[in-house]
Amino acid sequence: MTRILVFVVGLFVLVAGSIGQTVGNEPKWRNLAPESEEFSVDVPMELDVVTNSFESIVFEQSYQGRLGDTYFFIFSDDIEDGDGHTNVRLAVSTYTSDQVGEIPTNGKFASYSFDSGDGFFHRIMLTQTNKRIYSFHTVSLSPDDPLVKRFFSTVRIEEEIPEPLWNPVNVFSPDVTDPAKDGKSDTGSGFASCSGPARDPILNPGGEAIRPTAPATTRVSSLTITSRPKPNFTELARVYSVSGSVLVRVTFGADGRIGAITPIRRLPFGLTENAIKAAEKIQFRPRIEGGKPVTTSRTVEYSFTLY
Repeated sequence: MTRILVFVVGLFVLVAGSIGQTVGNEPKWRNLAPESEEFSVDVPMELDVVTNSFESIVFEQSYQGRLGDTYFFIFSDDIEDGDGHTNVRLAVSTYTSDQVGEIPTNGKFASYSFDSGDGFFHRIMLTQTNKRIYSFHTVSLSPDDPLVKRFFSTVRIEEEIPEPLWNPVNVFSPDVTDPAKDGKSDTGSGFASCSGPARDPILNPGGEAIRPTAPATTRVSSLTITSRPKPNFTELARVYSVSGSVLVRVTFGADGRIGAITPIRRLPFGLTENAIKAAEKIQFRPRIEGGKPVTTSRTVEYSFTLY
């Protein structure tokens, strides 16, 4: 029988603030204990919930949210099915030499902590009951993130969970991807923008650009980007449903070459690295001052969107 996936998104409303609130604002912690699950944990923000089911049987459910630059992921899989723990296994094997082995039972956890080399630190705990496999995963800019410490200190696995303190609301269907997109099913894309005004050339009646002349010693022209490749999405960012933008400061050399690239705003799971790789391939004409090319720097933003 062909399996039919039912995709449902529920928004747990915990606080009036948005997910994008900064850590500088004291978060409002609440206990997450869905009555259909066998876990409970304290969380500091709203969590999105994605449920996959077949014939009313939930075989995969995920909970995720972001507070500032700290990400929280919980995967709940049927003991016989579900890909949440597979995502976690992929993350561990991608960034470490370890492999996730047999997942412990009886309230015990397999734990992994590692720096992924992109400025983010990961912490993972996995366990299973007679019914479900649970994976708890955080991604943060610091190994000592107090939000992460509190989150993991409150994880509990119980056979019977008391009546939850709050319930999911606002269940709705997700937006439908444009079916006219060449029959392709892209999983994500990236695009870039660069600070500074863009100007179209002035054309003469013959269609050629009119380039005003000036003495070589006083001639000034702006930096002109002639080619700006798009960054690639990554498999891990896709399976973890991570999107957003990366901001980098790029040095445009007087010699026509890209110089130093410094991340200002990051995204995990390889998206920051892919933004840097795309920036390295930018082609441009350097700024001209006094008739000579000069080195300048600009911020370039790369946006990553899931479809």
